[in-house]
Amino acid sequence: MVDKFSYGYDASLFPMTKSGEDKATSIFFAILNLIQPFRDSLLKTIGKRAYKNKVDFKATLHPSFGGNYSSKDIPDGLIQLNQKENWSALVEVKIKGNDLSTGQLTNYLKRVKENKLSALITISNELCSAPDKPPLRLKSSDRDFRKIDHFHWSWRYILFHARNVLKNGNIETDTEKKLLSQFISFLEHEKSGISGFNSMPNNWGKFTHKLRDGGIPDQEMCEEIVGSWFQETSELALILSDELHVSVNEAISSQTTERRIEEAVKLVKEHGDLRAEFCIENHNYPLTISLDVDGRRLQFSTKHDLPTTAKTPYKKIEHFLKYFFEAENGDEWGGHENVRIFAYWPHIKQPTDMTMFDAIQHSLDNELKNSTFINDDKDRIMNLELCYTPAKVSSKIMNKKNVITLIESEIVFFVRNYVVMV
Repeated sequence: MVDKFSYGYDASLFPMTKSGEDKATSIFFAILNLIQPFRDSLLKTIGKRAYKNKVDFKATLHPSFGGNYSSKDIPDGLIQLNQKENWSALVEVKIKGNDLSTGQLTNYLKRVKENKLSALITISNELCSAPDKPPLRLKSSDRDFRKIDHFHWSWRYILFHARNVLKNGNIETDTEKKLLSQFISFLEHEKSGISGFNSMPNNWGKFTHKLRDGGIPDQEMCEEIVGSWFQETSELALILSDELHVSVNEAISSQTTERRIEEAVKLVKEHGDLRAEFCIENHNYPLTISLDVDGRRLQFSTKHDLPTTAKTPYKKIEHFLKYFFEAENGDEWGGHENVRIFAYWPHIKQPTDMTMFDAIQHSLDNELKNSTFINDDKDRIMNLELCYTPAKVSSKIMNKKNVITLIESEIVFFVRNYVVMV
């Protein structure tokens, strides 16, 4: 290590500081030090673990580098694991709308290398799909520094893990439960400077109008919009995990973040669409969201396998539809507005389709087997797809904040009613 390297000072639950950033870091580190199940939950996301003996882990504030760097550019903390193999990570924290600059990133990666530390962890309100896939803009231009492990935790991601640990009953003592509960309340408070993703960038209005008018936004604008979209889809994965009480992860086929951005920008330029897919634990098919920006349309869809208790396709579909209405309640089951059902058959290219309302009504009237929804190949059916297209969303899609509220409320509605069936 370089001369005069200091491991910093202890974190406190009651920091006496005016800096909101220092306060958030100190409280977070104190909770990590005190509550083993919580720190274990977070450490596992970066391939590490916390032993139950509570002596293998230490999180301290403001490590010193002997004056070799500006006093205004000091990392917020250091995490150390004293296990079979020692491991340590420099930590840089931001709150509110503050973002880490590439210059700061390069300085911190340089310090990691010089002091023979193991990794860099950045924490901010900016979301990403996984801790080992930090936002692309946080990638250093120095190729040597790219070899250093860099992990990113959003505050929203930290809050998700805190809630999960408390909810799952992994904490043994009442004191730890109360501490973690208070930490969650702190993260949720509007004055903490901590938030999830709640707005597309300022260029959103210009972007939507340009696509509506048939124009093609420039590369820089597209990359900015796509970067924000990735933050929103990362938040959606956490929202769905909370809502369904199962693991929900974004399905990402691209091998690199750069390639993922290229593909998303191409999709926006050619079709005016922003899309995402999510893998839901115990559900065999992805949940797809498509925001057709120039068409001012939002759509959610997922497929379902059919019950095996029935033999003929129309009977299988009828059994499936029973999940969505109660015959004894007459008309009270509702109309399933804006939901369409698609049937996929092995020997025809295009699925057959009808509205969910019509499918249920045909089933109730015993007319489904004679409808055009049932293919002539009556012995086989592959699966069904449910598509939900909310109505009257055009003006909301054009607004940078309303579009986020719209997406988050409608995706919860869709998964509650059309994805998880009990």
